[in-house]
Amino acid sequence: MSLFKELKERNVFRVALAYIVAAWILLQVADVVLNNITAPDWVFQAILLLVSLGFPFALIFSWAFELTPEGLKKERDVDRSQSIRSETGRKLNAIFMGLLIIAVAGFAADKYVIGTDRGLVTNDSLSSEASRPDSSHSIAVLPFVNMSSDPEQDYFSDGISEEILNVLAQLPNLRVAARTSSFQFKGQNEDVGKIAKSLKVANVLEGSVRKSGTRLRITAQLIKASDGYHLWSETYDRDIDDIFAIQDEIALAIGEALKVELKLDAAGKAKKPRVIEANNSQAYDAFLRGRGLIYLRNRESLEEAVRQLELSLRLDPDYAPAHAQLAIATILLQDDQASYGDLTLQEVRRRAIPHLERALELAPDLADAYAGMGLLAMSNGDHSSVIEYTNKALALNPSNIDAMNWQYLTLGFLGRYEEEMSLLKKMIATDPLNIIANSNYVAPLVARNDIDAARRVGDQLMELSKWHGYTTRAYIAEALGETAEAIRWGLVAYADQPLDTRSNRALMRRLCVVGSYDEARRIAQNIVYLVDACEGSYQTAIEATQEKLASDPDNLSVLMEAANALYMDRRFVDATRVYNQMFAVTGHGTEPDGSLEASVLVDIAYARLQAGDSKGAANAMKLARQNLEGMRKASLDSALLHTSAALVAAYDGDNNATLRALGIAIDRGGRDATTFRDPVFNKLQSDEGFIALRDRVTALNAVEARKVLQLMCFDNPIPHAWQPLEATCKGASKETI
Repeated sequence: MSLFKELKERNVFRVALAYIVAAWILLQVADVVLNNITAPDWVFQAILLLVSLGFPFALIFSWAFELTPEGLKKERDVDRSQSIRSETGRKLNAIFMGLLIIAVAGFAADKYVIGTDRGLVTNDSLSSEASRPDSSHSIAVLPFVNMSSDPEQDYFSDGISEEILNVLAQLPNLRVAARTSSFQFKGQNEDVGKIAKSLKVANVLEGSVRKSGTRLRITAQLIKASDGYHLWSETYDRDIDDIFAIQDEIALAIGEALKVELKLDAAGKAKKPRVIEANNSQAYDAFLRGRGLIYLRNRESLEEAVRQLELSLRLDPDYAPAHAQLAIATILLQDDQASYGDLTLQEVRRRAIPHLERALELAPDLADAYAGMGLLAMSNGDHSSVIEYTNKALALNPSNIDAMNWQYLTLGFLGRYEEEMSLLKKMIATDPLNIIANSNYVAPLVARNDIDAARRVGDQLMELSKWHGYTTRAYIAEALGETAEAIRWGLVAYADQPLDTRSNRALMRRLCVVGSYDEARRIAQNIVYLVDACEGSYQTAIEATQEKLASDPDNLSVLMEAANALYMDRRFVDATRVYNQMFAVTGHGTEPDGSLEASVLVDIAYARLQAGDSKGAANAMKLARQNLEGMRKASLDSALLHTSAALVAAYDGDNNATLRALGIAIDRGGRDATTFRDPVFNKLQSDEGFIALRDRVTALNAVEARKVLQLMCFDNPIPHAWQPLEATCKGASKETI
């Protein structure tokens, strides 16, 4: 008998095929599991080695042994007349076909359902082509290493890296990882291959800068991540006044190195990008300092950024990038719930608009200037202009994350939830380690009741930024109705960033939920009217907001709080007047533009109805229903959605639907007892079902209030930064909860 026939008779081929398919399935499962538990690379390599070594042993075993009714026997000891080789062969065929079906199904699921991305966003996340590393169409520019003796020169080497990144981002067909993600690896001695995998790019540019007096030595090297091969490298020894020419030269050399594969010089696709030059190195130096400070996003750094950028413009009044960045820093210093300073909107406009206009006059294709125009429009509540300006910015620089972020927020304001989610995924694909993008991703995950995915993002955010990790965990806990846990994380965030407006507002609101009004007032003195309104002291809140509006009449946040306080105090005519004033600021006359949540629009409609404006009420309710339907179409399932549905049903007089929606809102973590005081529920105040739901929330909040008392008085997570009032803990005793 020939060797081939003998191998076939002894089922060696069948065993080989079954082993290969089974091994492939095992390795795919191991890859997924080990990636998700962030196991070291050697674990997978060890499994691969064992599987490979096992293959020849499996073949030898199938040759030397045979399965018989009495068990395994050596092949030479088996009576040929008693052999069941053919039956064993049929079983192996069935096993092979089963394994093959599993393998094909797994491959299809991985390719068409789950996708290739296993980063911060999972399952339903990134279908965009931008999320996949093409063979050569993607690059990350790592922060150049500062080789100077002065560590404070880091900003200079960072600035050189970023200018090169911005130039490359303008090249057609090239996907460039945004600054935020690339700069996460600053100071880390990570393997280039691992960095490229994290950023989903095929090529990496790294280098170093040595600055001594007026002389520079810059080295740069372009590396193909898959094999570590150097596609290009160069060293430049120049005078500091040649910095712009060096940046252009490096960017051009990289383009040449990739030109064949990327066709970057395709006719008509784009002009050859260039760095915008300052007239002198001192102006550029101040610009780099200022721009670097803006990224820190806190009041102290933004105020210093303004000073540095003003210095840059004194040294070079015609430097367009400095004009654009000065405008952005100024707008971010507005006194607003989403900003960081105390400037009135009028002052922001007075200071920022001339710089934005001058930047576009000097450089009509400057993406940052259009992004700044979008940010200013968002501060004004002019949502259509936000979309227009940010689209222009992204057409000029597709990696401009600021423009993406401000457009994403605006799409959410407008109730365009599907577009909002799509753009958010694009943000993460462009800048996978961007803290703001991933922080923003938590809210839609929670709104879709995907808590496990939200927690995974929160866990990884903790590694990127402790403060964002704290605030994310607080947000998730609140969504689950775990108010005490949300307050615990909120206090930790407060110790880390005590002046942050947004996290302070959230902490104050959560303290109000459990009745800790005096503690809430201590968090931020300039917005205590929020606590007054929550406690029911509406007149005090009205007076405080009116006083603030006297000096900042166009502040949309304060206008909203003033109108809400008047509405809850049943002063419907006055509330309607302030609501209309808010719409006028945004340039929409006396009508909303659909950029408000359904819950707010119902309040506006009810105030108008009570004030005798039935037509205006109908217009507001039309928008409220559209917003509610948009949330439902986007598969949202949050407490906000169901509370909004309850308000709409109450306005329509559908008591059963109102009570049903309120019950679901409570199940989804809704714990705000002030909801039950909304005037639209006036006719339900004596309804037994309504009273039962209100009492249920009161009881749930009482449990959380006891936990908060224990937290503040006995388990204070930030004793070094905050202590409760003596009255808060008077008479309190340690409990086991």
